[in-house]
Amino acid sequence: MTLFHLREFWSTNLGDDEEFDKLSICVANIDNEPDGFDKIIVGSFNGIVRIFKIILNNNNNDQIKTNEQNLFQISDQLLEVDFKNPILQIASGYLLNSANVQLAILHPNKLCVYSISSTSGVTDHGTSYNILLIYELEFSHKAVNMLIGPLGQTTKGKDIICIQNIESTFEFYENETFSFGYNWNHRQTNNNNGLLKKFPIDFTYIPNRDFIIIVDDLYTIQCYQYRELAMNSTTANNSFNNNNDGQGKISVPEWSYEFGEPIIDLQTVQLDRWYIGILGEKNLCVLRDNGTLFFVKKFDSNPSCFCIFGNDKKDSIIILIGTHMNNMLLYQNDILRWATKIPFIPIAIRRANLNDITGSIVLLSDQGQLTFGYLGTNPSLRIIALPLLQTNTGNNEKIEEELMELKKMINFEHMNSNQNQNQIENERENRLTDGPIDINLIECQKNQQSERLMIMIIELIPSKTIHNIKLLLHQNDFYIIEPEEILIDKLDQRQQFQLRIQFKHENLLSLSTKIKYSIMYTMDNVSRIITKNLFIPFECLVKLISSSSTSASTTTMNGGRKYSIKIMFTKSLSSTTDSKSTQLLSNLFGDLFQTNHSNNFSFCFENYEQIHSTIKIQWSESNVTIIVESNDLGGLYITLQQLFWRILTNKSPETKKIESIQMNFNLIDQLQLAISNRINRKNQMKKIKDEISKFSQHYRVLQKRILVKSKDKTPASLDNFSKLLTLIQKKITKNIDNIIHLEKLINICNYHVWTILNIWRLILEQGRKSNSTDSLEKFSKLIQIYQLSNFNNDWEELFLQSILEIFQMNKDLVKMIQMIEPKQQQQQQQKQKQQQNEQKILLNRMSRFNQILKEKKKNY
Repeated sequence: MTLFHLREFWSTNLGDDEEFDKLSICVANIDNEPDGFDKIIVGSFNGIVRIFKIILNNNNNDQIKTNEQNLFQISDQLLEVDFKNPILQIASGYLLNSANVQLAILHPNKLCVYSISSTSGVTDHGTSYNILLIYELEFSHKAVNMLIGPLGQTTKGKDIICIQNIESTFEFYENETFSFGYNWNHRQTNNNNGLLKKFPIDFTYIPNRDFIIIVDDLYTIQCYQYRELAMNSTTANNSFNNNNDGQGKISVPEWSYEFGEPIIDLQTVQLDRWYIGILGEKNLCVLRDNGTLFFVKKFDSNPSCFCIFGNDKKDSIIILIGTHMNNMLLYQNDILRWATKIPFIPIAIRRANLNDITGSIVLLSDQGQLTFGYLGTNPSLRIIALPLLQTNTGNNEKIEEELMELKKMINFEHMNSNQNQNQIENERENRLTDGPIDINLIECQKNQQSERLMIMIIELIPSKTIHNIKLLLHQNDFYIIEPEEILIDKLDQRQQFQLRIQFKHENLLSLSTKIKYSIMYTMDNVSRIITKNLFIPFECLVKLISSSSTSASTTTMNGGRKYSIKIMFTKSLSSTTDSKSTQLLSNLFGDLFQTNHSNNFSFCFENYEQIHSTIKIQWSESNVTIIVESNDLGGLYITLQQLFWRILTNKSPETKKIESIQMNFNLIDQLQLAISNRINRKNQMKKIKDEISKFSQHYRVLQKRILVKSKDKTPASLDNFSKLLTLIQKKITKNIDNIIHLEKLINICNYHVWTILNIWRLILEQGRKSNSTDSLEKFSKLIQIYQLSNFNNDWEELFLQSILEIFQMNKDLVKMIQMIEPKQQQQQQQKQKQQQNEQKILLNRMSRFNQILKEKKKNY
């Protein structure tokens, strides 16, 4: 909390359902009182004018009291008049040949000049204020805004009125007399299209140079002399009353400055010379009176209005800026000196001398909130809220308990640094994920309207009342989760929420069922965060099929190839011989497998019905064998992952220890094939990009050649060049399509690599439980890749080098791979050797037979 803020002395709301603009307020001594104090004049678009004279209560020491004693009172409002006509702008000036100030009110169809006077009351009656119409000017075109000032270097005490209508025409009046008009939508002799339409613009005035500063519709600041506009006037009489477009001369600006963004307001200030302040949507620009740049300041927030004036020494510019973040910024030139909060978003800021308080600040909002105050400090110690002693001790005790728990965790990890890293991480997660909020999965079902969409209903269960809860759902490479975040102000009972989960890829099976989420909440005035995982139920991703359909699907995918993994478990002594494979299947997959009369079952994946998987169980006296088959590596990985997870949670004695793992394919060969395919795709993409760069160079050369030929006096036929251009363009577009296709193929290669690595990781983790070595842990850490985006440009070379180094340095991995080596492949190799030996024997016999025949021929 800052000590510097806006000291609000007086405020009020102006009517109901009224709207205001930056031109709806004027600050001046409008009743011409001798004390010279300013009054606040406000006019709304509803046509109501209000005049306020703020009288602050003073005590005996002539010091201003607090805000509660200076609220709005009825006596503060001097006058309220309803003109039954929208008010576009309110201004004051010397509009008669006198030393008094008059009030000018601009309506859409006319301008009215009034005089405000006061009449002292008799006996108990107070002073009454009257408004008297002096003259009015009627228009035929709708007016937009006006400017009042000593235009043309008139004598002191005499101002000129400049009114701009909707046709972008300036009309200049001296009192009630029309002087001249200047139409910006003039005709040009070198333009055959007629009028160059301009929109109504903002403008201001510099007195000593007699300059009118305008902003055109292209956001360009232009400076014109008043005399030049008068000399090049387009009307000799009142064009508001006569609908004729004069054809005057074109006025040349003294200087111009390209601002380049929409302008909110335009004001001038005098120091040793005059300066122009321009407030844009993102920048503040200050120009000198000769058009040169003084400084530019860029804002982080959007400004709404500003007020510019000089300091007391007249050596720097003070700028008050209101923003849409309910802030007011005070700049001294381009340096921020002050920033404070204000009660609303202002549309107008004025500086006034109210009740002998020089430098008072008046703020007005578009809804009619009017506030008067000044920038100051509040040294009251009440702004510092000291906590009570009891709550402070309670918080200290909780903090000490948390510190002790953290110290225990650090000591535990330090003492057990030589233990298995996964066990330490699991214990750390169990400690850090405990919190007062739990999430339960209530229901997960497929959407009937969209095949790739699932609806999940979750329930938040609090153990105590929690505030400011933010549930963040992390996105992954396989699912689009909506909504991404859920905000809850207060959670004191169970609440259910609906999530929409959509599959990202149409042809690639989602390899993860995990959804990571984080819960941010506030408890005991302390912000905390919990990170946990939510899993999509396996029954929502698959559906049972017959075994005949699986055999038919293998003929269509992978050329009829089927990937299978055989996992053999040693039976424990506690397991009975009465246990059957069907009972084990029902225990592991009870939510999918209903019957008890089969030792296998098959299923396919939702939205990927061409991918099938089968789980078989073979029972013997000494071991239990589980066979997992699939026609896709992705389906094989998900099935293996579910199988190992269900075995771990079921804790059946039949599947306690893995004896061996056998496969009908080689993981190393599959990995090398996937990586080589990825490298080939990348090389093809490089070649195509080189071709595109060459073709683009040829395309530019041909374009330049065509331009040169077309500028000749007698140009030859350019048909051949145009044909070449079209051919090159077709080749470029074709190569771009090839690049897009190759990017999709590279993503598929990444998917295959990621799948093989995860299958490898699963098998190594299961084998590590029986043979725990450091080399296996290093290798499993190497291939633990959780995001497809981790495959950078040089990933293949680094990965292959690291694998070779680990295999060369660790012999335990070779033993592990021998355990994983498939028996079928060994049998095939033995058969091939036998066939080769048989072929050699046959060749030897044939050669001997030929020799015998030759010898017999010689004998004959």
